Amino acid sequence: MARRIIRSMYAVGLVDHPHEIAPLDVAHDMLVSQQTEEKGAVLLKNQSNLLPLDRKARIAVIGGHADVGILSGGGSTQVDPIGAPPEGVVKGPGKKEWPGDPVYFPSSPLAFMREEAPSAHITFDSGTNITQAIEAAQKADVAVVFVTQYTFEGSDAPNSMRLDGNQDALVAAVAHANPHTVVVMETGDPILMPWLPDVGAVLEAWYPGSAGGHAIARLLYGTVAPSGHLPMTFPAAAAQLAHPDIAGDGADTVFQMQFRSDQEVIYDEGSEVGYRWFDRNHAQPLFPFGYGLTYTTFQNDGLHLVQCRHNIIATFTVRNTGSRAGIDVPQIYVRLPDGGGRRLAGWNTVTLAPGESKGISVPLDPRILARFDAKQGRWNVASGHYTIWLASSSGDNSDSKSFKIDGFHISH
Repeated sequence: MARRIIRSMYAVGLVDHPHEIAPLDVAHDMLVSQQTEEKGAVLLKNQSNLLPLDRKARIAVIGGHADVGILSGGGSTQVDPIGAPPEGVVKGPGKKEWPGDPVYFPSSPLAFMREEAPSAHITFDSGTNITQAIEAAQKADVAVVFVTQYTFEGSDAPNSMRLDGNQDALVAAVAHANPHTVVVMETGDPILMPWLPDVGAVLEAWYPGSAGGHAIARLLYGTVAPSGHLPMTFPAAAAQLAHPDIAGDGADTVFQMQFRSDQEVIYDEGSEVGYRWFDRNHAQPLFPFGYGLTYTTFQNDGLHLVQCRHNIIATFTVRNTGSRAGIDVPQIYVRLPDGGGRRLAGWNTVTLAPGESKGISVPLDPRILARFDAKQGRWNVASGHYTIWLASSSGDNSDSKSFKIDGFHISH
């Protein structure tokens, strides 16, 4: 392994002409981070078009340390923030054990919201006192509540996918005080949302990166429109998961499981994981894999399949039926003749102006239609009838077709 690395270093001239360390291009890096968040944030709910925010509305920003920054992921995903001490802009209790305290990047959503809407009256409340948060929400046209959940590799999320501390109670109280409540979530995993029916909008911002505050403000005010789609399923309850509980000796982390336990954990669902598990078991999640809204609407129709030997291409038309430009991500799912959960077979991304339509083609990877034969070391595509969906998420059943395939093998 070392020889391959060293040989490659000589081959590209790295040893003879070593790379000169130059100053970081911070501005470019921050822009990349901002654009990544703008494309990856997922709009989960937007009742009565509460978002984008009115630039003259009175806004109460509540919770999540939104006045100073945004949460970074923990463990290997945490990097020292630029323009702040390594511990970030929020002082923690000083946990010495790994992974230490949560780190907040100095990119304040509150500051950038004020920059986006200089004519708006925007206040901030920490959310630590629910009574005071209620008072702030009652004085505003819209309340924007920031919630956070610190997660990292090596440990399951605590509280059965519920938010830490009093955050669920905070959101519920604010939503009761002001029905025009927006929730911005800085989380790395699915969470339960007992307050979902009572809030007007939900934006999943994930861990938004070093320029996340700027990106979130631009998303909230519609300078850019959300275009992200969920890369995971948000369960309606922990009981829907394949393994909601793992019996054992009380290990809290993967390290304890690995080094302090002789327990063997069995995952018996095979390849039916994630969204395929939910589909196979007909479980209705809170939000399905692939789900995501934006500030306009789209209509996908005219699904047609073109087959040339072992290659299958799905063609269809996408039309922007709303009043704003936007990005759609139509998805193709397939179910094999012998059943099981449907599989994501392909997708495409299209940007359309209001009223514009475009023909789209999505090739299907033949391996998505196959099952692997470990004895033969090859993929087998079975003969039979396959069902294909043109969908907006793994839970969309609105447009489907059946087609027949003669079986074949994939040897590579």
